Amino acid sequence: NHDADKGTDLLLESWGTYTVNPRTLQTSVDWIFAGGDDVLGPQTAAKAVYQGKVAAESMLCYMEGRDLEEGRDLTCYMVDW
Repeated sequence: NHDADKGTDLLLESWGTYTVNPRTLQTSVDWIFAGGDDVLGPQTAAKAVYQGKVAAESMLCYMEGRDLEEGRDLTCYMVDW
C-alpha cells in the first residue's frame, strides 16, 4: 500500500508494486521513475542498486529532453510473479 502517491495516476501491478517500463523504469506518470522494492518487491540490494543507476540515467534523459530508450540495451531485472 503506497500512501505517498495518493492523488497521482500511478498504475500498480496486482501485487502492489509500481508498473514501470522495464527498460527505463518510467512509471505511468511521465516524470516519476521507480525501482527496487517498489518495482520488484523484496529482492536483493544489488538489483535495487542497479535499478537506481538505470532510473538515474532515465531521469537525466528525461530532463534533457532526450529519448529515454535510445542507445540503451537493457532490461532491469524484471521478474515474472
